[in-house]
Amino acid sequence: MEELQELKASIKQKDQKIERMEQRIDDLEQNARANDILITGLVTKHRSYARATVGDQE
Repeated sequence: MEELQELKASIKQKDQKIERMEQRIDDLEQNARANDILITGLVTKHRSYARATVGDQE
């Protein structure tokens, strides 16, 4: 019976650790999204932006 209680306590600790880790992952993902930049309304010619980024000059 004591072994069963120890196993239940171990499972509870692991569940709590998993919950903390999931929360940390959520926080890190949110932080990463906060640093994203979204550019809208930029008028470009077909493939011109891609060429500019690799240094292809026409």
